[in-house]
Amino acid sequence: MIAERLVPSGFGAVASEAEVLRLAQVLAAHRGIDPAAAATAVRAIAQARGTGSAPLPWQQHPHSWQQHPLPWQQPPAPRTARTRPLVWVLAAVCGIAVLAAAVVVGVVVYRSGSSPAATRIAGKPATVSCMYVRPQPGEGPPAPRHASLPPASGVSSGGKVTVRIRTNQGELAMTLDRAKAPCTVNSFVALAKQKYFDDTPCHRLTTRGIYVLTCGDPGGIGTGGPGYSFPDENLPTGQVATYPAGTVAMANAGPDTNGSQFFLVYRGCQLPPVYQIFGTITGGLGLVTGIAAAGSSPPGDGRPLKPVTITSVTTTG
Repeated sequence: MIAERLVPSGFGAVASEAEVLRLAQVLAAHRGIDPAAAATAVRAIAQARGTGSAPLPWQQHPHSWQQHPLPWQQPPAPRTARTRPLVWVLAAVCGIAVLAAAVVVGVVVYRSGSSPAATRIAGKPATVSCMYVRPQPGEGPPAPRHASLPPASGVSSGGKVTVRIRTNQGELAMTLDRAKAPCTVNSFVALAKQKYFDDTPCHRLTTRGIYVLTCGDPGGIGTGGPGYSFPDENLPTGQVATYPAGTVAMANAGPDTNGSQFFLVYRGCQLPPVYQIFGTITGGLGLVTGIAAAGSSPPGDGRPLKPVTITSVTTTG
C-alpha cells in the first residue's frame, strides 16, 4: 500500500489529528491520492500503530461533499512532470532548512505561523523579508492570469490595510493585519495593484458543514493561482480551530502552497488549523450571507446560484 510505505516509521504513537491531516495533504499533493482517501489511510495506519487518534467532530457524520476535495482547499493541479519520491522531497526540504540556518547572520527569524514565511531584518523595525516561489515547469497550479512577484524585501510588518472589494452584488470592506500575516497581506496588496482580481468570479460557495465563499481564481474553477506560492503564517493552534464569521483566510492545496485564492467565512465554523488568517470583513457581511441564502449548484458546495463577480479591488494603508 503506497500510504503505508510513505508514512514515517515513527508516526503513530504520538500522532495528533493535525499531524494526520498534514501528512495526508502531503501524500495527496505528491502522490496524486484523493485527500479524503489519504486521510483515511493515514488515520488507519496511525491507529494500527497505537495512536488512538479520534475523528474530528465533523468527520463522524460525513456529508456528500467530503467524498471530493474539501471545500476550503484548492484541488491540487494534475502533475504533468514525473512525480518525485516523497523521500526526495523531504531531503530537499531538509537541505534548504540547513542552508537557511547557515546564512542567517544578523537576522532574527520572525515566526507568525508554522513556517518561516517572513524573516525580520535586524536594524529595520517592522520590516521583514518574504519568500515567494515560482514553480518548476510542469509543477504547481495553473496560472490563468500571471502576476509579477510581490516585493520580497523591506515588507512592512506593522499596521493595517483597508480593502474595498466591489462586486456585481455590492461592496465588501475588509481590514488586513500586517503584524500577523505580513507576507500574505503584501501578496494580496500587490495582486490588487496589478488588478489581478478584477473581473474574476467567486467560484465556490459552501453551505454545508462549513460556511465559506471562495474567490481569487481568475479561471473560476478552483485550481488557478498567480504563478507563485508562499509559506504559511499566522496559523491557528490546536487540533481544531474556530474560524469566526467575518474571517478572511487563504485557501491552499497543502502546507505552504498559498497563492491568490482566499475565502470569506460568513458563519462561524470549525476547521483544521491549516488555513492562515490574514484579515476580517468589516462591511458587507450581510451581502455574503445573502449570497449563501440563495444556495449553490450542486447544493451544499458548488457555484453560487447568485453569481458573484469581483469588478475591482482597492487597498489603502
